[in-house]
Amino acid sequence: MRGLVAFWKFTENQDRPWQSAYDSAAAERSYPLYLRRAMNPQLYTPGSWPFQPLEFDTSGPIGRAIRFQRGYVFGEVPRMVFDRGALDIHGRMPFTMLAYVKYIGPRLLVAGIWDAGINDGTGWDRHAGRRQYAIFANLFHSHSTVAHLSATGASSYPQSRHPGSEFARVRAIDGGVLHDRQWGCVAITFQPQTGALTAYLNGIAHPCFQTDPVERSVYHITGEASANPVTFRHQIYHPKRFLLKFNGYDVQSTGVFEHRLDANLFDGSITYENDKLPSADTHQLVISVDVLRQGQSILDKPLRIAAQHGNTAALPQVTREGDEIVAELHGPGGRVGNPAKKLVTGGAPFTIGRTTVQYDTLEHGSDFFVDGVAVFNRVLTPDELLRLARW
Repeated sequence: MRGLVAFWKFTENQDRPWQSAYDSAAAERSYPLYLRRAMNPQLYTPGSWPFQPLEFDTSGPIGRAIRFQRGYVFGEVPRMVFDRGALDIHGRMPFTMLAYVKYIGPRLLVAGIWDAGINDGTGWDRHAGRRQYAIFANLFHSHSTVAHLSATGASSYPQSRHPGSEFARVRAIDGGVLHDRQWGCVAITFQPQTGALTAYLNGIAHPCFQTDPVERSVYHITGEASANPVTFRHQIYHPKRFLLKFNGYDVQSTGVFEHRLDANLFDGSITYENDKLPSADTHQLVISVDVLRQGQSILDKPLRIAAQHGNTAALPQVTREGDEIVAELHGPGGRVGNPAKKLVTGGAPFTIGRTTVQYDTLEHGSDFFVDGVAVFNRVLTPDELLRLARW
């Protein structure tokens, strides 16, 4: 199909990774999919898998599904083979991702680039993580498709202290039900022109109305808003383009919903943005930005940005992995809230069945059969999605 970036299906056991089919006009190469086990960095092929025997199911739409079982066995495309390639969806790129799945156990990630970071035992670092885009099949009290995007790679709303605010929250929720032990086609689309992020089950975007409680706490939303589709206004996270958000204020006392920085390491710029009430005055606020390498500043002096929406400063072009961007919001009375800190890292891999978080056990992840995963560089039409969902 036109725009096919990658399509993996799980054919015979072999001594090489599964290779994706693709449209040469959409992708630069085939991407290898390996087997992984949690807390083990080794990449395995089906023929070299040394653990429990792999399980397959021939009842699905493609004909040979593999069981990905939590952290015991999941799939990974290493970042190094697709970084800055067609699978590395970020910014305002349009895309569709779909998968044929049958759940027999816990439901978490279906597929995507979604590394949540580390929980050190005291809580989640609200500025850590490498989330880009993903399909889930539960979350937010849903038993259907959940479409996730992230602009920060980490917490969507670090300024909130509402329960759950340490996690990514921007999502579309399909209003249908994907039953256990039944095959379903889960799909998500992102249309950058409108910002519409949409979740589908079996080719249909079932309506859902559910205001996220953390978003409600930040924007003081009343009533229930549409959760399918939802509007994603920012750039999809990339290790070289991401948002940093400040805390320590609230809209009731300041008139500001959100203070944030758009850090663009592609062109070496950092831009202040806000969401505020028309009457709110930010003229007395200023942002300072420093870049640390091994704990020492690499700037002659910290950058200063007046807190007017759209104000931009230049970041050093030498910013690289391992550096830390440290930003502070200052008012007449001193610093507002805590510094926003972001470690510059590489990107996360593309995984199926389990995120590549660094904190948990073999028990974490999805338990399901998957009969094929596809990614497109365009938004498929409703008719195309229906056709692909019917077998």
